[in-house]
Amino acid sequence: MGKFEYLPEPNNSDTIRFFAKSNKEDIGFINFIFDSYEGIGNIRTLNENSGILEFRIAPDFLEEAEKLFEDFRKKISFHLISEEEAGPY
Repeated sequence: MGKFEYLPEPNNSDTIRFFAKSNKEDIGFINFIFDSYEGIGNIRTLNENSGILEFRIAPDFLEEAEKLFEDFRKKISFHLISEEEAGPY
């Protein structure tokens, strides 16, 4: 699969979950860009103060999500984290 360390394998779920950390100030930008990719999945802010986000990606859009995450990493402070690093939510 791709180059993301915490990228979970698809299972019987309808979506593949990712967790990410970003600057609080970038959450609106991330939401706006992610929402513009209709059908790719959903995003949820788990902790606004810490910049913790959860993404639920449709399996058919996994490659697009990887490209989008890579673009985020090039342009803003954004990196994928494990569910444990995301903390309780």
